[in-house]
Amino acid sequence: MPVAGILVALLLGLFIMSLVIDQNAARQSVEAQIRAATGLELVVHGKTEMSVFPSSYMTLHQVSLKGEGDGATALTVDALTANLSLLPILMRRFEVANLSLLNPHITVTRKADGQSNWTPIVDALARNMKPNTATPVSFSEIRI
Repeated sequence: MPVAGILVALLLGLFIMSLVIDQNAARQSVEAQIRAATGLELVVHGKTEMSVFPSSYMTLHQVSLKGEGDGATALTVDALTANLSLLPILMRRFEVANLSLLNPHITVTRKADGQSNWTPIVDALARNMKPNTATPVSFSEIRI
């Protein structure tokens, strides 16, 4: 019986925690991590959903990622889901474990020098995903 009591208390604690989490702070943290990894400006046009239990995630709807140089939209998605690591949430930190993109629309343009609008993005991802970098990215997977 004590194990059942502990399990019920744990589940109740997770449920209560999901009600008191600052969703705005979580959204800002997720957006900052995506910006750091891609070097793109994240713009959310739709609603935001967040869940801690039974799985921890944040879904941003109607999202576009714009290049910093020319400001052109490189990627739009119907929904971007950031799965969050559960243990850091208990310490009020929001770490993205991986990203899932629903219905992505990718815009690729080639410049006269042969480079594309994705060249800086790929360079930023490669630089930031390496271990032991100055700005390490906590997530290791982007699913489309």
